[in-house]
Amino acid sequence: MNKFGEHFLKLNGIDPDQIPWGFCVLCGKEASHFDDEASRREYNISRMCQECQDEAFSEENILPED
Repeated sequence: MNKFGEHFLKLNGIDPDQIPWGFCVLCGKEASHFDDEASRREYNISRMCQECQDEAFSEENILPED
């Protein structure tokens, strides 16, 4: 995990050292399947599984630009 991802988790009250590698920090499920390489790289940053990435980055959750 890079420093940005670690900082992001800590800002949200999640200690990345308490979540085993290969599991999602949000839902706690195993994070072993990813749709593509970009999603796999995102896991290395945020430690979110594919399902949580899909939810977090869905159109309805992205803030509109001014």
